[in-house]
Amino acid sequence: MSDSNEITTLLCGRTVPTLLYLSVRDRVLERAPELEYGIPYTLKMICGERYWNGLGTYKTQAGLAMADLVDEQLVPYLFASERDAKPLWYRLKP
Repeated sequence: MSDSNEITTLLCGRTVPTLLYLSVRDRVLERAPELEYGIPYTLKMICGERYWNGLGTYKTQAGLAMADLVDEQLVPYLFASERDAKPLWYRLKP
């Protein structure tokens, strides 16, 4: 994430590194065909263990990015839990 100083401002007003935002978007889009409809998933489950562990200290920001991507309808997921749940759960759009 240190290769770029660009930041993305989310709907909630928080910011995340743009490279992280795009990486999360690309990863969840890549994984969508492998997931089952109607099953709730955490972001960790969607991304996979290896990707998730590679986020290091950026896991919370990745979660913020995913919530924003869902709010903006930029990925084919819906919230499957209350917005204040920890962790948030998602499901594929029908």
